[in-house]
Amino acid sequence: MENKKFEDYNARDLHIKFMELYEGIHSESYNVNTGRNKSPFPFVGDETKALKQLLESEDIYSILCGMYNAIGQNTTYFSVLNFVNSYERYKTKHDPKLYWHIINTNNSKVKDAWLRLNILKATWFITAQKKKELKKLENKFEKWLEKQEEVA
Repeated sequence: MENKKFEDYNARDLHIKFMELYEGIHSESYNVNTGRNKSPFPFVGDETKALKQLLESEDIYSILCGMYNAIGQNTTYFSVLNFVNSYERYKTKHDPKLYWHIINTNNSKVKDAWLRLNILKATWFITAQKKKELKKLENKFEKWLEKQEEVA
């Protein structure tokens, strides 16, 4: 699945990605009820069905970013069904494709520039010099995203 493009993801792939994100953020495996185990956790079929319905109405990158935000903000057990039911709450306000690539980069310069961009965007009374810096950073991120898409 590592070589599969995100645009080609189906509900099962999204479920696996949710489990990977959960494990990566919480350092513990995501518990799921397969029907064979007597588990109090949600049934995997219900979770996959919910993800399929969400995937039909939302962009894949928006869903992935929402998953990342939801799992990161919840310190206790958080299921796929909890995520789907509260999806609007965790939806990113940024460009989802750009945000997803920034989340997954190991380049600290990119992450620092992203932080600077968000600080500049949050500034209420922005000076002309800071406005130029903001525009420059936005253009830089557009070019960076294009390069990321070429690699993928």
